[in-house]
Amino acid sequence: MLEIIIGVIGDAHLTKDNIKWKCAFEVGELLIDNEYCLANGGMGGVMEASILGAKSSKKYKKGMTIGVLPDYNKSSSNYKADIIIPTGL
Repeated sequence: MLEIIIGVIGDAHLTKDNIKWKCAFEVGELLIDNEYCLANGGMGGVMEASILGAKSSKKYKKGMTIGVLPDYNKSSSNYKADIIIPTGL
């Protein structure tokens, strides 16, 4: 079965009290609720919020979140994505 992956991008420097962070959380949850996979940059802010939202969905399964990092070092990620891909881009 083909999995559809939706990318979520946005501000990496948001805090949890920011409305954009809350929206990103909801977007992540809705994507998984509708059986899509989620990919993002694997860092903070919108990226962290969307992955946390995805993992809060009752339909979440391991492997549905992907972090595509901008460097070669996995330690720069937020470690919340199931699959972490360091690209060096």
